[in-house]
Amino acid sequence: MILQNASRYENDYQTAEQRSRDRLREAKQAYSMRYDFGTDDTDDATRYITERAKLINSELPNYETQIAHQRGLAEQELVENFIHRLREQIEDARQQLAFLNGTLSNLRFGGERFEFINQPAPALRQVFDMVMDSQQVMGDSLFDSDFRQKHQQGWDLLFERLTSAHDDENAELRELQDYRNYLQYDIRIHYPNGDRALLSQINAKKSGGETTTPFYVAMAASFAQAYRLNQARPSDTIRLALFDEAFGKMDTARTAAALHFMREAGLQVLLATPPDKSGSLLPYVDSVCTVVRKNNHSFVIDIDKSEMIEKLESQ
Repeated sequence: MILQNASRYENDYQTAEQRSRDRLREAKQAYSMRYDFGTDDTDDATRYITERAKLINSELPNYETQIAHQRGLAEQELVENFIHRLREQIEDARQQLAFLNGTLSNLRFGGERFEFINQPAPALRQVFDMVMDSQQVMGDSLFDSDFRQKHQQGWDLLFERLTSAHDDENAELRELQDYRNYLQYDIRIHYPNGDRALLSQINAKKSGGETTTPFYVAMAASFAQAYRLNQARPSDTIRLALFDEAFGKMDTARTAAALHFMREAGLQVLLATPPDKSGSLLPYVDSVCTVVRKNNHSFVIDIDKSEMIEKLESQ
């Protein structure tokens, strides 16, 4: 009984040994063919063990050094490309505001003039200064020049966020990636007597008409930016802006100026307003339609603008 068990186990071990030898032979052949290592039909793997030791002790550290160097270059390029792209976006945003201010400079809203202003956001001031100062580095790498030493804190913050893979850093990274977070925006109001004020400071103190006008100015600017109308080569996009019961708290002069600004910005304005307020808007629109509802049906009727104006003038 013992002899039978020993014979059976011996056969099992011999089978397992043969399988191991077959796998070793196949592995040696595959390595030799892939790396042109030459053939070796011996039962042991001395040449391969020696080759492995050489790779681990000499060549692998060299590869690790090269990998670390290339990774450093890649991370450096990532930060530099990010800085240059972010600067272009911030400059483009400022150019768009300048374009809008150029249009606003010739418009008066009840005697007042509006101007978009911006300043660096305090929370990201270090990164903002670094990003905008990168334009002064001509041709040289930002990493190798004095630029990095000058903006070391901003560089380290940006580098840490961009190269971090932790999920809890995503919100902070998204904040850094959005160029809009680097600027604080406001509207400066120029009064006829020469006084000036910021909308953010007086918004709660003014009447409805005075605070509504900047709202429409900002809305028109937002539409223009969303439709990319302020680019050097505007995109072929829809230019429709819809307002329900628009300009309800604004006088005729402010309404006319607001409509003029929207049209100068390249927008097509579609207004929906009650009949009793539509008369004052007639001189500033191209066409008029009236929506009539009867029972469960609605009808759209085209109105002759000139005839409607004549009727209103006769009254």
